[in-house]
Amino acid sequence: MTSEKKRGRRKIPEAERLKLWVRAGGRCEICNRYLLEGQLAHRELTFGEAAHIIGQQATERSPRGFDDDLDSHARDNADNLMLVCDDEHDEIDKAGSADAFGIEFLRELKRRHEDRIFHQTSMAPHLRTCPVRMIAELRGRTVELDRSEVAAAVMHGAGRFPEFEFSSRNTIEIDLRGLPGEHEAGPDYYRAATAKIDQVVDHKIADAVAQEHIGHLSVFAFARLPLLIYLGTKLDDVVATDIYQRHRSTQAWKWPEPDATADFSVNLPDASDDEAVLVINVSGTIHEAELPAEVERLPLFEITVEDQSRHPDVLSGPQALAAFERAVRVLLAEMEDRHKHVRLLHVFAAMPLSAGVTFGRVFDPDVHASLAIYDRVSDGYSLALEVGNR
Repeated sequence: MTSEKKRGRRKIPEAERLKLWVRAGGRCEICNRYLLEGQLAHRELTFGEAAHIIGQQATERSPRGFDDDLDSHARDNADNLMLVCDDEHDEIDKAGSADAFGIEFLRELKRRHEDRIFHQTSMAPHLRTCPVRMIAELRGRTVELDRSEVAAAVMHGAGRFPEFEFSSRNTIEIDLRGLPGEHEAGPDYYRAATAKIDQVVDHKIADAVAQEHIGHLSVFAFARLPLLIYLGTKLDDVVATDIYQRHRSTQAWKWPEPDATADFSVNLPDASDDEAVLVINVSGTIHEAELPAEVERLPLFEITVEDQSRHPDVLSGPQALAAFERAVRVLLAEMEDRHKHVRLLHVFAAMPLSAGVTFGRVFDPDVHASLAIYDRVSDGYSLALEVGNR
């Protein structure tokens, strides 16, 4: 005998019952038990029951029946039903449980469960990506990024779909706005900013990766270049990652020329010093005369974009960014082969934001020479932060 017959209820329409089972994914919306298999003999049996949030009838005998003026027909709709285990159905409907299982509480349990089922089954796992946004005041400017921009960028650029389940608002957020000292960008500012990056990456992202909730990341970052490089060092090669940037030409995060590429040259002269300078000229040009006096006598290594004018949108497609990544890998491999004695690399870079994160991801703090990363200030360059274990 069904529970409906036992309790004298009218039969729930089959169309609404089907909606409920599909939305719930065949699992209890309270304990997540799989309801199409026994827990002892593990045979395919049906254990789920349709529980009314607002009682089926507006009577005292119908749990929560008087708590809302929902009409009789709507009370049997899937929107007012929860798929639950039989014992949980009995408990939430007991008179002594009324204060613990109110309408809003049950609706929230239903919403969270059905949202999770929808997101986890709406696309193939390899097409999902978890967006990560790092935002800061950059010389008085900030750039907002909403869900629609994220979706447009990842769908257009990688054929992926954003998953916002681990988001506090729109994405996994590293919000550096409001940190004291941004305008001067002194040591205290960088300490506070890197601590905030550590907090999000080492806990929120790492925990989700460890639990296999995240299999792919899409990074949207707008901050000072040293912080972009630092973020990259925290996002190593363990998780597949796509990196995006906001393009000045379009004021959007989508790649303006998806098939565009770029060529780079790598120059490493012979050197015997244990320190060296790396100048990266991609979106602009840093001349040797601009470097601080304390590094001017050190060997000079270079990564330079070839055969095109340098401008902020020089990396206008993912293939161009991939070409930059290859150039960085060549440089670091050459250093390991020919310049293993170099323990500290002073980095001065004119490169797009996406290149900063990419440079950091390629860097291995346990293998490569440590990095001293400089930031451009009003009167030249100042040391922002150091990373690495050499």
